[in-house]
Amino acid sequence: MRVLLAEDDAVLAEVALEALGDDGHTVTHVTTLADARKLAAVDQWDVLIVDGFGPSYDRPAAEEREALVELASHGRVVLATCRPWATEVRPEDLGVTAVLSKPYDLDRLLETVRSR
Repeated sequence: MRVLLAEDDAVLAEVALEALGDDGHTVTHVTTLADARKLAAVDQWDVLIVDGFGPSYDRPAAEEREALVELASHGRVVLATCRPWATEVRPEDLGVTAVLSKPYDLDRLLETVRSR
């Protein structure tokens, strides 16, 4: 599958890139939500794994929700975040396929990416 990984943590990105690549996926990595939105707008992705980049740690900000909905029009979105609200929100409320709390288990990430 074609995967777009938007992750600003270099170590986490490296680990995820290796795991996804070893699992047979073609992965493109960007470090900002703006770059993810640009790439998503010009290409189609099977899965977009997006870090929670919004300004609010207490709840998903309106701009973040808008970006997630936009990204979801280009592929399945997996939101990966350490934000406290991540465990309290339903993925469909954000327009995403799944929400993974960081630090996430790599097996769970791979299982989520593989699922249809």
